[in-house]
Amino acid sequence: IDYLRRAVACAVIQEGVFPILYQAPFGSYVQEVLDAGSPLHRFVPELVVIAPHWRDMVTALPIGARAEEVETALDARLGLFRALWEQCTAKGAKIIQHLLLPPPQRYCGVAERLAPAAPANQIRRLNDKLLQAGRGLVHWIDLEGLSNEIGFRRFSPSKFYYSAKLDFDLRWLPDYLPLFRAAWRAANARAKKVLVLDL
Repeated sequence: IDYLRRAVACAVIQEGVFPILYQAPFGSYVQEVLDAGSPLHRFVPELVVIAPHWRDMVTALPIGARAEEVETALDARLGLFRALWEQCTAKGAKIIQHLLLPPPQRYCGVAERLAPAAPANQIRRLNDKLLQAGRGLVHWIDLEGLSNEIGFRRFSPSKFYYSAKLDFDLRWLPDYLPLFRAAWRAANARAKKVLVLDL
């Protein structure tokens, strides 16, 4: 996620703040957050950015698994994020998190829309649970909305994941920056509310 680190730095500088950043080692963000003695906690961040990938969140269930089995698996994922949020906020850090991009693959065609265990349905349901649980606590970056505007295959081609585990094509970073800046302003109470009345 080196590319995101640079993008975050640019976005915060555009907001008039010079950031000092810490990046967890590759693939270790869960351990870094949950271990109270980790370098992340010694860094004492004011804000933590969590950028999970959908491939790490899909539970390998049979496509015909019952909705109750899927909910149990998703609740375990949700429990993990609750634990991460609790550790971050316990020391006063604010949280910005990416909503998960749903996977593009359809193994059973349109019939997958009716299967709760289908990967895309798992991710959409998990996003709903995350939004509900993180209300008032987490500031979100809607990557799914951005990918819908651009087109998923253009925004997040598989080759970028397989070559470097990148979430999306780096040419879309200029489109990512305004989303991050909006979340950063909300997290730091810099958003301005305006009421315009037609008199």
